[in-house]
Amino acid sequence: MGWLYRAKSFHVSLLLPSQDGHAFLILSRPDSTMVLQTGQEINELERSGFRTDAPTLLCGNVGGGRYSVQVTSDGSARLLRGADLVQEVDLQMGGKVARASLEDPHVLLVGEKGQIALLTFEEPVSFKQAVEVQDNSLVSLTFEIMLFAMVRR
Repeated sequence: MGWLYRAKSFHVSLLLPSQDGHAFLILSRPDSTMVLQTGQEINELERSGFRTDAPTLLCGNVGGGRYSVQVTSDGSARLLRGADLVQEVDLQMGGKVARASLEDPHVLLVGEKGQIALLTFEEPVSFKQAVEVQDNSLVSLTFEIMLFAMVRR
């Protein structure tokens, strides 16, 4: 799955090694994202399917660790295999994404205006936007359910 460290000016995500043995360290800053590939050495990836021109809100593994998902605060979700882009979804939430949670195969996103979107990873490889809700009363309940499922593991 990976882990996330948050500080005032940056976020750090570690994507655990996939079947091809690559792991990535994602450093998110207020205006950009840096992607480091780990192995015997740590190298910055200059070209990859990861988005680097926006801050990353969430990065983690889906598909049983075979794929990665990157969510940026401006509402873009990217599905990757290793460093290669498989699919990009523009969430069109009408503003920035405020919070995101991942519980394979689901990615829950909460917009700054309270709207939610749920992406579900499906085979053959793709993300399906399952729901978009405008009702603010559902946001807390849905997010709490996702967090409960993650803590229960």
